[in-house]
Amino acid sequence: MAVLYINEFRGLPPCQKGDALATQAQPLASQTVAISGTSASSAPFNPDTSWVDISTDTTCSIAFNQGNASGFGQTAVNATATTSNMRLAANERKLFYVKVGPFGFPGYNNQNADNNGVAPQVLAVGVIANT
Repeated sequence: MAVLYINEFRGLPPCQKGDALATQAQPLASQTVAISGTSASSAPFNPDTSWVDISTDTTCSIAFNQGNASGFGQTAVNATATTSNMRLAANERKLFYVKVGPFGFPGYNNQNADNNGVAPQVLAVGVIANT
């Protein structure tokens, strides 16, 4: 069975000039999504996730989708990928910055709704097999 592997990280250690970019040793959360000819969605990312490490054991396409959180860790977001979305080759691994706040701006604190009651945004990734 072909699989998309997702590891979520809270943040990255600070980089100094000449330092290599590295993730934390222990992910905040991990999940897998089965890859087939029909798009499948991951579970929503943890609200504390800033970075995701995505790897695949087969060629596929992925797409990130966002939705409004209805509570901590609960949402109706369903990420859908098509073969025209970002393509990953078999055994490829990529690191993505995915922190998105209430207004869709990367880096905005998405821990709680803002004072106007705007629900925080959450992300998920969709995947579909590609050749």
